[in-house]
Amino acid sequence: MQNLWQILTRWAAACPLDIVFNPGATEAAIAAAEATLGVAFPADLREYLLLADGERWNSDGFIGDWQLLELKFIVQETQRMRALVDDGSFDDNTNAETPAIKGLWWNPQWLPIVTSGSGHFFCVDLDPGPEGTVGQIILFLHDDGGRFLVAPSLRAWFARLAADFERGLYKIVTDEENYPHFNSHALMWSSLEGQSLYGAPIRSS
Repeated sequence: MQNLWQILTRWAAACPLDIVFNPGATEAAIAAAEATLGVAFPADLREYLLLADGERWNSDGFIGDWQLLELKFIVQETQRMRALVDDGSFDDNTNAETPAIKGLWWNPQWLPIVTSGSGHFFCVDLDPGPEGTVGQIILFLHDDGGRFLVAPSLRAWFARLAADFERGLYKIVTDEENYPHFNSHALMWSSLEGQSLYGAPIRSS
């Protein structure tokens, strides 16, 4: 994980965006978060958090303009979504089950680790479907019943992102006001390789 993280942070440092990662969390903080949530983090999630405790609150957003959550916000968002499940907020929502992901609008065993800031999350899935893997990365869209399998693990996702950064897939583009930002669609499509997001074709190679 450390080598992958070095590739990712080197790319972040070289790009013109103001991407700032927090120092790593402590073992004690990670253990406390696990105890609070009643879960055991996958090894690769623990390794990552020891290297970087997400992004600073005003960082430009590393994952296609989305932010890596601090450990305390992973806990906070997990608790918030669990509370919505408990109070019946999602009872009328339907979500198609896939072989790898259980058909729940929100599974209390999903841990949000990346936020769009508008209710969408990349999550670590601790309770996969029969063909899934504990610790797989999924994409939750709050206004879409689809749940997308991103990668079999956080390590595998970071490896794909690192490889795509190295090959120059992700670009910094400017908007009409000359403000630089990620070509976030490219990153999102890479994350969902082999899937489909809002009908958009996903690259296959």
